[in-house]
Amino acid sequence: MSAQPEQPLHSHRRKLGILDYAIAILLVWFVATAVTRGDQIWLLFMIAIALLILYTTQWRYDLYPDRLVIRCLALRRTTVRYDAVADAGTVRMAMIGSGVLVVMHSGRRMLLRPVDQGAFVEQLGALVGARRKEQEEEG
Repeated sequence: MSAQPEQPLHSHRRKLGILDYAIAILLVWFVATAVTRGDQIWLLFMIAIALLILYTTQWRYDLYPDRLVIRCLALRRTTVRYDAVADAGTVRMAMIGSGVLVVMHSGRRMLLRPVDQGAFVEQLGALVGARRKEQEEEG
């Protein structure tokens, strides 16, 4: 018998912006241009850029009881344990727009862009608070 995969408590999708669409359109245009010209070096370079974008673009945020999992478009995930989270809140940044800034105890900062940022911060805060409470009761 196979074990059922653990289901996230909450799942959020990434908010797409104008910049995301512009990058995709430019990339398709550059690849099409390279194919029509027969320029193999340029085509390989554009394919490498496309793979890098797929590897680094966040797509979904899953909140589990003990961790946040950030999934990217291509086979990459980042796991953040709630023990490592110091603070999280919404921010507005020029050229990027609004997002959720997660600050780690180590000083590392991560900008996440879920569609419903208020609900995401509320749910993340509740789960981080619950994890801290568990640790205080244990120790």
